[in-house]
Amino acid sequence: MPNTKIFVANSVVRGYHPIRDWLFRFGRYGILVFGFSAVVVVWFATVHYSQIERAQTKEAALHNARNLSRGFEEHLIRSVRAVDQTLLYVRDTYARDPQHFDMSLWSHNSQFLTGITFQVVVIDRTGRMVVSNIPGSTPGLDLSDREHFKVHAQRDTDEFFISKPVFGRVSKKWSIQMTRRITMPDGSFGGVVVVSVDPDYLTQFYKSIDVGESGSITLVGTDGIVRARGSKGASRVGESLAGAGLMRNFALSKDGDYQAKSPLDGVDRLFVYRNVKGYPLIVVVGLGTDEVFDVYRDNRRGDIIVAGSLTFLILLATWLLSLYQRVLSGARDAAEAGTRARSEFLAMMSHEIRTPMNGVIGTAELLIDSKLDPEQMNYAKTLRESARHLMQILNDVLDFSKLEADRVETEHVPFDLHEVVRNSIDVLLPNAQKKGLDLIANIGEGVPRAVIGDPARLRQLLFNLVGNGLKFTKDGGVTVGVETRPSEDPGKVRVTFSVADTGVGIPEDAMPLLFREFSQLDSTIARRFGGTGLGLAICKRLIDLMEGQIGVKSQVGKGTTFTFTLTYNSAPSKPEPLLVPDAPPLVPDNLDSGLRILLVEDNPTNRMIVTKFIKSLGFSPDFAVNGLEAVAACAAVRYDIVFMDVMMPEMDGLAATKAIRQLPEPYSTPVIVALTANVDACDREHCLSAGMDDFLTKPVTREDIAQKLRRFGKAKPIVDPGPAIAIVPQDQFVAFDENIYRELAEVLGAEDLRLVVETFLSDTAGRIEAMRQASKSDDNSLIKREAHAIKSSAASLGFLQLSQCARRLEADALGAKWQDLDVLVSAVANAFSDIQDHAKHALAQSDAIQIDAA
Repeated sequence: MPNTKIFVANSVVRGYHPIRDWLFRFGRYGILVFGFSAVVVVWFATVHYSQIERAQTKEAALHNARNLSRGFEEHLIRSVRAVDQTLLYVRDTYARDPQHFDMSLWSHNSQFLTGITFQVVVIDRTGRMVVSNIPGSTPGLDLSDREHFKVHAQRDTDEFFISKPVFGRVSKKWSIQMTRRITMPDGSFGGVVVVSVDPDYLTQFYKSIDVGESGSITLVGTDGIVRARGSKGASRVGESLAGAGLMRNFALSKDGDYQAKSPLDGVDRLFVYRNVKGYPLIVVVGLGTDEVFDVYRDNRRGDIIVAGSLTFLILLATWLLSLYQRVLSGARDAAEAGTRARSEFLAMMSHEIRTPMNGVIGTAELLIDSKLDPEQMNYAKTLRESARHLMQILNDVLDFSKLEADRVETEHVPFDLHEVVRNSIDVLLPNAQKKGLDLIANIGEGVPRAVIGDPARLRQLLFNLVGNGLKFTKDGGVTVGVETRPSEDPGKVRVTFSVADTGVGIPEDAMPLLFREFSQLDSTIARRFGGTGLGLAICKRLIDLMEGQIGVKSQVGKGTTFTFTLTYNSAPSKPEPLLVPDAPPLVPDNLDSGLRILLVEDNPTNRMIVTKFIKSLGFSPDFAVNGLEAVAACAAVRYDIVFMDVMMPEMDGLAATKAIRQLPEPYSTPVIVALTANVDACDREHCLSAGMDDFLTKPVTREDIAQKLRRFGKAKPIVDPGPAIAIVPQDQFVAFDENIYRELAEVLGAEDLRLVVETFLSDTAGRIEAMRQASKSDDNSLIKREAHAIKSSAASLGFLQLSQCARRLEADALGAKWQDLDVLVSAVANAFSDIQDHAKHALAQSDAIQIDAA
């Protein structure tokens, strides 16, 4: 091609200086704000780290104290059990033969008298001491006033009793009395056996454990009286802690921790306490806070010194940089004043004009919908198309102003590259057909389907370039080609897109103007074809933003080919599946017919269909229309299985599942199966991480429901894992799948089927109208929600082409421009119009079925 000129647009940055540009980016006061922010961050990090270190220090100390308290509890339980064994043996021996009971046997038997016990006493039924193992004790001593005697004398039960510390009349020392009632062979009260426990033994044992200079270990009864205490100070045996922090905390929880000053010696400690299992005793381990946080305080002082030094260095650097910035700011402001004023003016005017233009378009739509004569209808349509064209120009200006202001960001999400290209072609195909042009996409065999990047920006590029090609082509058509190029990184894939038209071509001397904003090749271009001259400039900036390259080759009178290359991250290749279950018996005979099932679905068509499926399997479900109702229902009724739609108003299925899992048992434990029209691996992970047990892909069939009931229902002796699932790639979509509809007819019956189809048609018409109004007011989120609802309900009835169009609109809604949204909404509306004959035929079939049944 001797007359072909090849031109490649490269990024050119004039006078690039990293430090200067970095300073300019911060603005006049940016450096000061940055310096102040850096100081705040340093001190915030210092304080935050200090708090974390303090919390870790405290938790480590409490963990150590908990281990000690458990050890003391186990030691005390073993000791008390040994004492109780002594009591039982002495009591039973005495009760069998009181006259010949010999206490001397106990005086020298180390098996029964250990370091913790020093005295065994038998008291008769009158409260008189019968015998004691302590030499020189006088029988007949009156002990009837002792608490431990009164307890057993007034009760008929055989119980193990632990007294408050008392001063012994026989032993002449402080002791804790552990006692049991003596029951004679005839069942009468025969007295009390007493084993005296030495609190000093426990005190010395506790003192032998290293809990620091200011630590303490205390044994307290549940009555608040101190039984034993090990610390550097006095033992405080017999003092009361009633009303102190320990007893207040113990009333709330039998095991726990708290920080307070000890009422016994005034030392501030971290206390860990636990109830001795089976006994009215509390083990309390206290660690002095001064000792616990001693190392932490030293580290904190070091952190403060480091933070102070960094603060000084940051402030010094900020001052120097601010001086340098002032020198540069004057020249920078003068150089950028024109560019900034232009960008601000474009952005402001685009927004200001957009609002009344939406009103113009809306008014034109209302006029078209009203009863007009042919001439008036032509005027109204001309008004609408002119306004839409003007709106497209404004959108281009606004897009460019955003790019100039660096306010455009790119996404990195998994998407189907083939699908994005084909969808873009499908959207623009009506425009090509109106001009009698061909529009073809050729995707190379080596081009992967699954990649990670920005699908919305790729669509915008294709819309702009293909739209340009259609605009400048009278005969022939436009061909989109997609090929891969070698990449040095095995985790990335380089994809080259070409858009070739058979249009007017571009002269050689006009090539340098192609990617400049507000420029067209000559003045006749704007008069013949319209436009702002921004389309290619926007493409160039978007490709630069995604670190790609764009080029063009052209021949006057022959056509033009634009080529751009983008690099994407590789993603696991996975075709979109349809889940096709085998056909085993729907519900096994051993499945519990009393299952409580809740269906949560906001779409009335889907709700009606799934309810009928469940009822046809022999169950009667409850239903909710959003996540809030689902949580309320699960809080009131214990459901076995919940079929939960994911996308719903007010509260979605993921949030509702998390809320249900927070309910008290047994209301938090139903099996939750997601109902979703999304089948990506990340969507499945979102469902499972929210607490769901499994998920079903819409459109849901009766066999899908039956398989989940078999898997999760309460089967009597067996568990059926359900049928195997076959993965069927879905590349082609027919307008109407009679197999899906026929299966639905078998399940629902004629009357219900007619109701479902009529509900679907009425509901979908309303949703399409809502999307049209939303596109005028830029309510992209509403369009996304309505498209999602149409997608799932259409697929449930077999209208697969409509479902696919709605799915494309749902995927593009948030990132698309106004004119793109309008085209996508129109594609859904056209697909809905295309199914009207199928719907009428389906309703006629329903009538025929009903007549046959009659």
